[in-house]
Amino acid sequence: MNNFQKAIFLLQNIDKIKQLNGKGMTLTEFSKITGVSRPTLYKYIQHPETMSSSFVNKAAMLYDKVVKFQDILDTVQHEDKQFKTTRQELIKLLESNVANIEVSDYTRAIAAVIISDLKEENSSLLKALSKQLPFNKTNLNDALSK
Repeated sequence: MNNFQKAIFLLQNIDKIKQLNGKGMTLTEFSKITGVSRPTLYKYIQHPETMSSSFVNKAAMLYDKVVKFQDILDTVQHEDKQFKTTRQELIKLLESNVANIEVSDYTRAIAAVIISDLKEENSSLLKALSKQLPFNKTNLNDALSK
């Protein structure tokens, strides 16, 4: 997608641009960010061929930032969901296995510490372990199928 196409896309989707607070951007906010007046933005929306090259470049940079931010936000939300699910599954797995398998008192004590940490909402152990994963979101399924 070239800069002109990015600028047109943003003009057509201003209300879909997510801000840090999760709300859609208004035309006034878009005007402040790009330094272009609202009447000029309306003109650009109606007649994209009249867009100035400086606006096209600003809009293209904003597009790149917005798309990158949205991608990061989606990844974080996905990982947050996975983190909660994995934390709950690990607790169940460890609690049921420690109760049903004969292990030494030392191993049982270590398991109790691990379970205790996992029960914390922001488990430091699970965070440390998840950083060690040798794959990213795109090849997660490939890694799991091996």
